[in-house]
Amino acid sequence: FTQTPEYPILSGLVGSEMCIRDRAERYQTPVIVLLDLDLGMNDWSSKEFEWDDFKEYDRGKVLSKEDLEEVEEFGRYLDVDGEVLLRLRNKMGSEFPIICTLDKHANISSKMFDNADILVVFRTCPHLDTYDRGIEAAKLMDQILKKELIPAGTFIAPPMMINMTKQNTFEEPVSKIIEDMDYLSNDTSVVTASFALGFPFADVPELGASFLVYTNNNLELSREKCEWVSTRAWKNRKEYNLDAYEVEEAVKIANESEAFPVILNDVGDNTGGGSSADSTFLLHEIVKQNVENYCTVFFDPESASKCIDSGIGSTLTLNIGGKVDDQHGSPVELEGKVINIIGLIIFLIATVFLRKRLTRYKDDADTKNIITLE
Repeated sequence: FTQTPEYPILSGLVGSEMCIRDRAERYQTPVIVLLDLDLGMNDWSSKEFEWDDFKEYDRGKVLSKEDLEEVEEFGRYLDVDGEVLLRLRNKMGSEFPIICTLDKHANISSKMFDNADILVVFRTCPHLDTYDRGIEAAKLMDQILKKELIPAGTFIAPPMMINMTKQNTFEEPVSKIIEDMDYLSNDTSVVTASFALGFPFADVPELGASFLVYTNNNLELSREKCEWVSTRAWKNRKEYNLDAYEVEEAVKIANESEAFPVILNDVGDNTGGGSSADSTFLLHEIVKQNVENYCTVFFDPESASKCIDSGIGSTLTLNIGGKVDDQHGSPVELEGKVINIIGLIIFLIATVFLRKRLTRYKDDADTKNIITLE
């Protein structure tokens, strides 16, 4: 959409929140906003959406919650980034330069590669170099516009996935790949080189780690360099797997450990991959094994609201977690005492933390209403 005076473009967003909603509602058409996970996982960047039941729409059909429950299957794009780049390419033509920066966890598709002149991927996980990659992309664009650069690239996606727990670029085994990528980046014959970790929790056809190497109008050289780094990574593919404990064994080891504290991380309950943040498998086993001193975290607005209504000092029984769907365990019944309220987080001392919303606070001044249970 285009900017209008009443809908100014905001820093960090494609357009203002109201502008996005107006377009989506007026035309009953999805509006795709490409930005960081903050908007989806936190509520500090935008106000909660309030649906207007009395609004008249220009066209299309508005589905109620009951209507949606009757729909057995939804059509969806399996490659949104590729589709956006394809449409941009078709709109602007083959001579229009397109450079796209990507998250380190990107699942890069052939459609994405085919429709961008250059793809630049963040180099680190955690993501510490987003600004630097933006500067790199801008410099490459400047070279293309000055006719100093004719990008020639190779994209290789070996059939391998890197477990999420192994994706720290500062630790082995992935740090070995990073060393190879640094070697390529320092090669004067290479314009830019990228390695994407992939995101195993996504549900897309082209999923997994991938490599990109671009040269200045030398396709054979880019292929040679890309094959070199991808082959070296492929040889170490077994190192990217995780030999994890079963839940029962993990809780037992933690409970008997002399070290304290012990952290058990359910990496599968990943909101960035569409999970619920209310998985109860660990909590069920913790209760079953009578662990006395523990802390777990849940997204549970219902339980949080009950604690707020009950008030500080009250004792109540809650069914915690397992409410978003039936794929992440059933609720766990626990009794607790509310001992504090700070922000939108509820604390059950030695039991659980409950989040009313997935919220990130920018500074201490924003902290209100946090809840603690004992």
